[in-house]
Amino acid sequence: EGFDKEGARHHRHAILGKPSRIGAMEIVYYFSYMGLDGTVIQFIECPESRTLLPAFVRAYFDKVTGTEGCPFCNSGCAKSNRIANGLMDWTSIRHEIPMPPPCSCPLLPLYLQWEGHSVTIVGIEPDRETFLVFDPLRPGRISGYEAGLRTTPKRFQLPWRSLANKDTQIILCTLNSMNNHDRDRSLHKGAEVITAAEDMVKRCQRGRG
Repeated sequence: EGFDKEGARHHRHAILGKPSRIGAMEIVYYFSYMGLDGTVIQFIECPESRTLLPAFVRAYFDKVTGTEGCPFCNSGCAKSNRIANGLMDWTSIRHEIPMPPPCSCPLLPLYLQWEGHSVTIVGIEPDRETFLVFDPLRPGRISGYEAGLRTTPKRFQLPWRSLANKDTQIILCTLNSMNNHDRDRSLHKGAEVITAAEDMVKRCQRGRG
């Protein structure tokens, strides 16, 4: 329907059944086509942007935007781009401000993409820099022995430091269905994309140009 014309040309209008590499943009455009609310947040180009990734993930799972950012407390009202921008504001605070969780509702996972691979983030370890993930290349079943351990099995851990020098993208979704206005906006103006430390990223890009 024209949601991702450039991507369609690149993949010759077909992905299913082909060894095509797709990324966060292709996925969020597919979400838009299906009427699902999602926003891409990218951490790219320079350390000032890339280092905000763990802070953003912490802010999300800490629910720093309150019940406004909860997909269950605020079902039907919380838009992904609004939540993402609110979380991004918190990532600029160097010293974290302890806040009690505003509710006990579960959170939707975050989709994390970097070149050649993607995982689903379902939480964060107490060290605040190791993500809890489901990795499609690793077994996801937990044995009875592992269930009794006090530590998380290594295959579910992804240290942020392993991504520190890579460009990464996150997709944040809500439970909302896109209305016709939002869907048409995505069709004509493109998917919602937020860049961490955008000014520094632009400066870095100009410097290379």
